[in-house]
Amino acid sequence: MQVTKVQVTKLNGDYSTKGFANITLDDQMVVKGLKIIEGSNGLFVAMPSKELNKPYVNKNGVTIKYEDIAFPITKEFRQEIIEKVMKEFKAEKNTKQF
Repeated sequence: MQVTKVQVTKLNGDYSTKGFANITLDDQMVVKGLKIIEGSNGLFVAMPSKELNKPYVNKNGVTIKYEDIAFPITKEFRQEIIEKVMKEFKAEKNTKQF
């Protein structure tokens, strides 16, 4: 499976969420709602998620409030998604602002 298309929508303003992305897989399936977020270590791509009705504490003692609803299974495919989304985000940086 390959990412065949990436569509990025950038956000203006002083938000931690810098944009959203939709990806097309093998020209046959679309995954909407990936987020480009500015974290303490720089930009990262977050998979689509939903808020949990009942948050829980994981084995590391961290309270989990959200759960990914679509995600890559292998680290190689996750890396492909991240690279293609970030490439498109950086290309859009100086052309379109929403």
